[in-house]
Amino acid sequence: MTQANILCSQERQRYMACSWSLNPRRPRFSMLRAHELPPQGTGGQTEYSNSRAAHDDLSDEMKEKIKDLVGCNSIYHNRKMANPNMEIYKNIDFLDYVMAKHKIDSFHEPSGRYSLYVTSYPHYIEGMPIDEGQALIKESFEHIQKPEYKLVHHRENNNDMAMWDTTAALHQATHDTYGAKYQRDFRHLLTQVLMHMV
Repeated sequence: MTQANILCSQERQRYMACSWSLNPRRPRFSMLRAHELPPQGTGGQTEYSNSRAAHDDLSDEMKEKIKDLVGCNSIYHNRKMANPNMEIYKNIDFLDYVMAKHKIDSFHEPSGRYSLYVTSYPHYIEGMPIDEGQALIKESFEHIQKPEYKLVHHRENNNDMAMWDTTAALHQATHDTYGAKYQRDFRHLLTQVLMHMV
């Protein structure tokens, strides 16, 4: 890879994500290697959210409400949420594009538990009025981002690596002052699901 300039939108919003939820076939494991870290104390670490614990803590009423619901995931919806003022996304109609469909209450076979599978990608819920579905997505997404479900992995050296089950956790880079000042170059490898995962 050749040397690149740092590109950063100062207005960019950051959200917890689940790798390739825009893909109809979900990845299973993620491996993330720190090729070049920003200086210590400037941010850019990786924060994780435990989506199984988030599902465990839902009320019985909420668990019943989301049972078997299918979220329709759009990369354009994700990009517009992150960059609401970018001209390219202002007039886009997400419904003109193919959506990846995944259950919101996803069964995690290795643990026998359910996972709350809501990220910044779902635009609507299949079979529900869009406004109603978006309200439910927002409520669920806010729940999964509560501090009690989060863990920050602090990398100290270039080439430090983390590996996690992407069907049971969300992730994001931590906010701080490194953006537009220092490079944060991470290499991300995904593996596909080899077992049945809905």
